[in-house]
Amino acid sequence: MHLRVEDHGNWQICSLSGAINASNSDKFSELFLQTMAKCNKNLIVNLKELDFIDSKGISAFIIGKKVLAKNGLSICISNVPSPVRKILNITFIDNIIPIYEDIAQVMEVQEE
Repeated sequence: MHLRVEDHGNWQICSLSGAINASNSDKFSELFLQTMAKCNKNLIVNLKELDFIDSKGISAFIIGKKVLAKNGLSICISNVPSPVRKILNITFIDNIIPIYEDIAQVMEVQEE
């Protein structure tokens, strides 16, 4: 599991790669929530290179949303590979955090 954050205009993009599972989900949650605490822009979580995510990883997204919301910021998810999409659909996370096909779609929707 790797996490990379970069600025992109009015957004920060947090790109995840590898797998978030029992062997590293505690480390991921800690790192992701530290990133949320430092975030000063709306956040796109780019899952393009993520192979798997477990329930603890999904929980970190929800907690991250709460952290950002306290600061008037938002979070969304983009570029979800099919196997990860199935997991996200089962958990109904799209009812809590918007999911977009790609980063360009996020930018397009936000301009409207």
